[in-house]
Amino acid sequence: MNYEGHKKALGIIHIVSGSLTIVLFLFLRSIFHVITPFLEGEILENEGSQGLIILSLIVDSISVIFIFFLITVQLPSVVGGVAILNGKKWGIYPLMVAGCISLFSFPLGTAIGIYTIWVYVNQNPSKDV
Repeated sequence: MNYEGHKKALGIIHIVSGSLTIVLFLFLRSIFHVITPFLEGEILENEGSQGLIILSLIVDSISVIFIFFLITVQLPSVVGGVAILNGKKWGIYPLMVAGCISLFSFPLGTAIGIYTIWVYVNQNPSKDV
């Protein structure tokens, strides 16, 4: 496969991975919103208002982490993937950022990150002098 083929494959991989992760996070967030009122009722009966405050802090913290992860990794991944498929040269840069961050997500994210770096490094192959 030539470089353009690898770029196209990389764009598709990032779009699919980013989109599936965004859908998964939105699904988990909706589950949190459905479960939270039931937990609030149980905690209010057993622990009082202090437990309710702690639960609220935990749920809010998890929501902030999810949103931060979506904005910093998945959104650039999808945007960069679409840009690469549309032939925009700048699309490789958001993919590189998303790929480097996804290296910490073992094992699938690590594989995507390594492939992203490999495609980026081979973007302008050096010629022997």
